[in-house]
Amino acid sequence: MKSALIGLFLLCVTLVSVRPLLYSGFFPMHDDTQVGRVVVMGRAVRNGQFPVRWVTDLGYGYGYPLFNFYGPLPYYVGGALYAAGLSGLTATKLMFALGIIGAGLTMFLFVQYLFGNLAGLVAAVAYVYAPYHAVEIYVRGAVGEFWMFMFLPIIFLGLVMASKNFRFGGVVVGSMGLAGVILSHTIMGYITTLGLALGIGMYGLAVLLFGKGSMVTFRNYVLLLLFGLGLTMFFWLPAFFEMGFTSVAGQIGTTAFWGDHFVCLGQLWQSDWGFGGSVPGCIEGMSFKLGKVHLLLGALGGIALIVFSKRVSLKTRIIFRTVFFLFVCSIILMTPLSGWVWQIVPEASFIQYPWRMLVFSVFGLSVFAGASVVLVQKQWMRGIFVLIAVLGIVGVNGKLFEPQYGYTRDPAAFETDEELRFRVSKISDEYLPPSVTKPGAAGEIPKTTVKTPNNGSVETEIDTETYTKAMITVREQEMVTINRAHFPGWRYYIEGKEIEPALDHGLPTIVLPAGTYLFQSRFTDTPVRIVGNVVSLLSILYSIFLFSRHEKKAIT
Repeated sequence: MKSALIGLFLLCVTLVSVRPLLYSGFFPMHDDTQVGRVVVMGRAVRNGQFPVRWVTDLGYGYGYPLFNFYGPLPYYVGGALYAAGLSGLTATKLMFALGIIGAGLTMFLFVQYLFGNLAGLVAAVAYVYAPYHAVEIYVRGAVGEFWMFMFLPIIFLGLVMASKNFRFGGVVVGSMGLAGVILSHTIMGYITTLGLALGIGMYGLAVLLFGKGSMVTFRNYVLLLLFGLGLTMFFWLPAFFEMGFTSVAGQIGTTAFWGDHFVCLGQLWQSDWGFGGSVPGCIEGMSFKLGKVHLLLGALGGIALIVFSKRVSLKTRIIFRTVFFLFVCSIILMTPLSGWVWQIVPEASFIQYPWRMLVFSVFGLSVFAGASVVLVQKQWMRGIFVLIAVLGIVGVNGKLFEPQYGYTRDPAAFETDEELRFRVSKISDEYLPPSVTKPGAAGEIPKTTVKTPNNGSVETEIDTETYTKAMITVREQEMVTINRAHFPGWRYYIEGKEIEPALDHGLPTIVLPAGTYLFQSRFTDTPVRIVGNVVSLLSILYSIFLFSRHEKKAIT
């Protein structure tokens, strides 16, 4: 009951951070594509595509495999809301709000598990109201990255559970947290998986070489990692093997070189608030500060853990040492001191911005902020301390959770063909094949899926993201163009017989003699997608089995 009341109080406090989402209209952000992505995801879900890989209305109307590569999880939620009947704008706002509020709730659950309700409350408020969290939401509009905030505490909760009595329950919980990170943001999923694998490997070496820790715990950690990868293989396996068919590979490292985006140490203490971008040097258009109240509470938490270390279990001390190590490493990796590390990190150019590590700094600092409650031993004084801490965090940082400005626009305007196929497509067209010619004006966007150049006619019966059926009539031999970007998995049929079209600037073309023909095209799974789908399905089923077995043991 007490936990529920504190959770309700946390929810009320968190509402300040989502206040701008309650206003009519919307606001600008760096990645100003969010409503469009929710709309195309919702349309794909409504048409029965799952898992969603291909969207039609982006890529200038040629379509592209956006969710074959781009973290789809937040958009599944937003898209489902859109498919259920909400406007794209409302569904997007709810998607934002769920990610923000969810981060506070999961951090509360993690730290509460270690130190109780009040510590969990302080940690959760610190986590939600971290300045970088505001940057992610209202400056960058980086939905996948701030959704990752929600899943990081779940990974650590799973690690703690897997080392205690809830071994297989911990494996399932932790693997779901890792899956959430991977499916929310591809780059952060890569960083998290790499860091987790390194940490588990170091733990295993400590067990083997020094007898520190438990081999059973090491086994559970390995299972957690493998299940997390298995649950998400339907996504990351095709993303890895099929990236070369898009323009992404050619743009990595050219749009943002990691060496130009290190953070100066002073910026972590104080950097001016702004809505610009990241540039080389110590004067940026956006802020990377950790927050003075956060740093103060984090320092108090560190002192508390040192002073009362004997009252804390060994496993809890190990967890906090791990969190502290994560915090220090993330700080170092954001500064020029780590240049040599970035040179040896596999696919470092894919990460682009070292300051992405701020999410781990914020996580570590928030956990230690929660631990500061331990410093106050008397219960009545602890309540006062928590109230002061919460008011201090929200009072100082709450004002950061505002967009640069808001604007009013008809929700339907976010869903028009011109909006999706031109304005939004221009912002993010890297998933098109490199050979596709990009329109320079809205009037150049293709109007039909099947195009005949002369006196031919097309009667389209079905035209969805993954299937087109049309009758094509040509009066003389003509080359018919299919205005769908070609990508592995597309199959084409004339009169029920599969054909292999020629490609003209990345678009399929078919030469037809005079006559009337039934044309069909289907987007199908490639072998690598089938393997990923099967492994993910088996991982889900086995995770359910493990969790149910854990629950049965808990009852008996």
